[in-house]
Amino acid sequence: MIISGNDLREIVQGELGQPLNRGGKARLFHCPFHHEQHGYSLAVYADGWRCYGACADFGDAVDWMQRRHGLTYWQAREALNVPPDVSSREGDEPRAPERPEALPPAASWQERAQEFAQLAKSLLWKNVGARALTYLHGRGLSDETIRSAGLGYWPWQGYGYARYGSLWIPCGIVIPWARRDEFWNLKVRRAVGDPKYLMVKGGSPRGLYGVDALRSGSAVVVAEGEFDAELARQECSWLSAVTLGAASMYLPTLWRERLLSCSRVLIATDNDKAGDKAAMALLSDLPNAVRVKLPQGVKDLGELHLQGRGVLRDFLAAYR
Repeated sequence: MIISGNDLREIVQGELGQPLNRGGKARLFHCPFHHEQHGYSLAVYADGWRCYGACADFGDAVDWMQRRHGLTYWQAREALNVPPDVSSREGDEPRAPERPEALPPAASWQERAQEFAQLAKSLLWKNVGARALTYLHGRGLSDETIRSAGLGYWPWQGYGYARYGSLWIPCGIVIPWARRDEFWNLKVRRAVGDPKYLMVKGGSPRGLYGVDALRSGSAVVVAEGEFDAELARQECSWLSAVTLGAASMYLPTLWRERLLSCSRVLIATDNDKAGDKAAMALLSDLPNAVRVKLPQGVKDLGELHLQGRGVLRDFLAAYR
């Protein structure tokens, strides 16, 4: 349904310029959410949008205004001149938007992704993966942590992608997102190109990296990236560590309930405007959460760790 007469195609075209085509129901644009420069992954319809590329996000006009302009749900509705819900009464509290549903990818995708992850893991420890392994060591990750996380490597081939069965995989360091025996996502940290991190098409953007390590009644740190989460877990045995990834700021119910079962949730997103915004969203949603403010001039947990042995451990211990 078109929201209050707003044709989303016209809104997006006014912000992003002329689309690739104006025919059919959809108009195609470079996706601004993963800084796309060459492809046209963003399909915009009259009543919604979906990225068929790296970020795989989607939504309606309200979601677009929230994501594109950093508005709250109610600010986005106001910007679109959406009238109040007819069911609401004077004095009622505004209803929160529905939480995104956290569902794993199709079983066929999971099966192929799991096969690929095993291959990539073996390649990382061969000669072909030597430079990638050196990079991971340079980030402060130990061999034990790298193996435990199941990190892998997909060698550079052709134009930066290489096919594995039905999957097109960006070349770089492979980061599997798994939950028990389910594969939710495969992300790749590329050596070259922007954005640096890409999600393999077909994976779910609504997973929670590190969820299997969560322990009810214990503390957990929410980092902004997978490597930061692994470093926190490596340095602090008393902590679990997770990340939602760049696309998820509003918690699906499945993960929110898991985080609420923890004694304390330490929000350790990056020390910048985007990290502050993500932290505020999580703090407003989790009553057991506290903000971990990094020292001035330190971008993230990884940068703090590289300041010296035990620095990250001692810093997080202050929140114990």
